[in-house]
Amino acid sequence: MEYNILSASVKIVEEPHEIYSFPANSASMGNPLSIFYVDDNPIDSWLSVAFFEHYGIANEVVTATNGVDAFKVILEYYEKNLCLPQVVIADLIMPKMDGFDFLKKVEALPFYSKELTKLILITEDMADEDIERAERLQINNVLLKPLDINELYKIIGPKA
Repeated sequence: MEYNILSASVKIVEEPHEIYSFPANSASMGNPLSIFYVDDNPIDSWLSVAFFEHYGIANEVVTATNGVDAFKVILEYYEKNLCLPQVVIADLIMPKMDGFDFLKKVEALPFYSKELTKLILITEDMADEDIERAERLQINNVLLKPLDINELYKIIGPKA
């Protein structure tokens, strides 16, 4: 099945993720990115995909709803000899595997490159224990929801 979200083509697949591809002319940045967005809240996912399209940040966004399914998708990239997305964004609080654990598992993979793939944790609220855990796990890229374009650019660069 295919649906349209704004001008994005949404392909619903039988696997536990969705792929959003944007027309080339919808990107206003120099080189739009591939983004993997993991969040169990479908409204936040939809809003983020619309945000990425509106600002021309991405030419493709793959979404998943939890860390376990998302990690399976990451492993598929490797099995199919595909490059990891340039940006991986995970919500902090999700069922099955939280954003901390998911990002640390991605970072531990032998084919992960810090220079090629930016890992970002997002959350609606950072409790003191979450801040401490992020520091302990050396997760430096943390953004609050809703996403702010200027804060995102600080991590990915304005002309990624």
